[in-house]
Amino acid sequence: MKVSTIIIRLCFLSLISSFLLTSCDHKMSAEEVAAYKVAHQKWQQERIEKLKAPNGYVNLAGLYILNKGLSAFGSDSSNKIVFPEKAPAFLGKLRVTNTKSVLYEAPSEPVVMMKEAGKDSTWEAPALQLVYDDSMRMSLQMSHESLTWFVIKRGDELAVRLRDFESPKLDSLQSIDSYPVDVNWVITAEFEPYDPPKVLTIQNILGITYEQPSPGRLVFEKDGEEYALDVTEEGDEFFVTYADETTGEETYGGGRYMYTTKPNSSGEVVMDFNKGYNPPCVYTPFATCPLPPPQNKLKVAILAGEKFASHY
Repeated sequence: MKVSTIIIRLCFLSLISSFLLTSCDHKMSAEEVAAYKVAHQKWQQERIEKLKAPNGYVNLAGLYILNKGLSAFGSDSSNKIVFPEKAPAFLGKLRVTNTKSVLYEAPSEPVVMMKEAGKDSTWEAPALQLVYDDSMRMSLQMSHESLTWFVIKRGDELAVRLRDFESPKLDSLQSIDSYPVDVNWVITAEFEPYDPPKVLTIQNILGITYEQPSPGRLVFEKDGEEYALDVTEEGDEFFVTYADETTGEETYGGGRYMYTTKPNSSGEVVMDFNKGYNPPCVYTPFATCPLPPPQNKLKVAILAGEKFASHY
């Protein structure tokens, strides 16, 4: 995610949280509800824009596990990794070393361009180029015409992620089905820290498991019942994966996600379930979405946030 996008989201979260922390403990006025709905509509539009952005999920066109050794790739069926038909027959080879570094062996034709993630300058791929190892923040990107591909790591697995910046799906996504906005699903929770941090075992949609520390849980009440959700940290925010009694029915079977700010000086956190959003696996088969841990499967129907109509 680009730094500018993170800053915008953090500023927006900070402003709306300040407003909500003063509003959640009393009935919102009609003016406050109207202001909240306007802000939420803006969030919904920005959500679609981020999904369709160059670094979003809608343009994903492939995900290929990389095994140790040499993998030729391109559209020809003889390749170990077969790209979509629009790609040239042969685009090179990727070599995974014993230390899980990845080298790219470029073909003489067609010309493949290289670039660093987040930078504009490009260069023609040399005959041999290191494109990924554990010391790199992100893989170098390789591209030909509208296609760009790069190496990602999930758990102990390496994979090639492919984007198509001319994907027809970019035009088809115009809106996301959601529950009506309901301010009663904006809830102030209490943050209960874990000391030491709790280790969560997370499984993603591919069946890969990995461990992630949780600094604590968010405890909240709804209609007289108490619930709790373990959180993980992403920079200055908490990230929550959760399921509820709508999961697999009106909402996506793999749960939903939500970001919150970190606790204020009183240990309070605003949970805005109207911003519960679909994992990227709803919009592409080429994402590696984490699933909610068992303790984050709530015995309540959360009738707020995004719904699930169909895949892709």
